[in-house]
Amino acid sequence: MVHCTAHEGVCADGGGEHPACSACLEACGSCGRIICNRHAEQSKADAPKGSRRLCAACLRYCEGGTNEPVGVDEVAQCASCGRSVCTAHQAVCAVDEQVQCSRHLRRADGSGRLVCEQHREACVAEPEAVFAADEVSSCPVCGKTACARHQAACGYCGRQVCTADLVQQTGRCATCGRLETAEPPEDVVAALLATAPSGKRSWRMARDRTHVVLELNLGWRRRTVFTLPHGASEPDGVVTH
Repeated sequence: MVHCTAHEGVCADGGGEHPACSACLEACGSCGRIICNRHAEQSKADAPKGSRRLCAACLRYCEGGTNEPVGVDEVAQCASCGRSVCTAHQAVCAVDEQVQCSRHLRRADGSGRLVCEQHREACVAEPEAVFAADEVSSCPVCGKTACARHQAACGYCGRQVCTADLVQQTGRCATCGRLETAEPPEDVVAALLATAPSGKRSWRMARDRTHVVLELNLGWRRRTVFTLPHGASEPDGVVTH
C-alpha cells in the first residue's frame, strides 16, 4: 500500500525491519513486537488465549486439533514427538504426567486412564488389552507382566505370581511345586541361617526367572521358605510354615 512518510512505520518481521504504513502495523499479541499485516497471522477465537495477532516467531500450529494457529505461550511440546500441542488439546500420560499429543495417547482398557506408548503394557492373560505400566508387574516365575486380576500370592513362598504359574490344586507357584533336595552354597546357608531357628536341617531348592527358592526343613513339619534374588546375598522374603 502506498503511504507517505508521515504515516510510515517499521515492521519488525520479514527477515529484517522494513517500512510499512501505520494502518498495517500492530503489536504481536504474544511478544509485543510491531508487525505488519503481511507478516502476521490471526489465531481463532477458540484458541486458549482467544483471537490474537501473532508474529512468525510466536506462531505455532497445534498438533492436537486441526493444525490451527496458536501462540508459543499457549503450547507445550509433546514428550514423544516434540510437536506443539495447545493447552486446549493437550493431555498428559497418567504414569509420568508428561504432555502428549492425541496420536501418542490411548486409554487403558480397564481403568480408562490415558497412557503414552512408552508406558503401555500388556497382561500375559489378556495380551490384546492395554494396561498402564503401573497397573501390571512382572511375575517372578516367568518374568511376564500380569495385571492385579491375574496375579495371586503363592501360599508357600508368599510371592505374587501370575495365575498361569500358580497351581490351583495346591495354591503354590510352579517353582515351589518343583523343589528338590539340594545343598545350597555355604555363604548362602550362612546368610539364611542367621534368620532361621536352630535344629536339625535339610534343604530343598528350585530356581526360576528371578529367584532361588529355598526350603529349610526343621523337622516336626516345620518349614521356612526363603526367596533369594539372583546375585543377592540376603533373601527378600521369608515365610515360616
